[in-house]
Amino acid sequence: MDKVVQKLVALGVPGLVLLVVIATSGVAGGAAIVVGLAALGGPFGMFGGLAMLGILALVADAVAEYGLEKIFASVVIGLIATGHTRQEIRKTIEGYPITAGLKRKILGNL
Repeated sequence: MDKVVQKLVALGVPGLVLLVVIATSGVAGGAAIVVGLAALGGPFGMFGGLAMLGILALVADAVAEYGLEKIFASVVIGLIATGHTRQEIRKTIEGYPITAGLKRKILGNL
């Protein structure tokens, strides 16, 4: 078990996400990895799942280095620069299936 834990630690947050997806896949062995990656990849299948884990690693590193608030502010500035209004961004956030507390925090920074 120590070897498995060491490998998951090396993978970081994407390793934890993959572990949860595999555990909830309902299958065992190598098929669980295939099903887990395909579930993460959506219509792009396993390759999409691998790409999603890579993107997740980049986002997790950025959040750890800069903090969620700074990243959020930069994304909002980028969205506004590409033509989105604050009202559009607010409406999109309100439609997300996230907790009310997280919505308040995000909208408070908007």
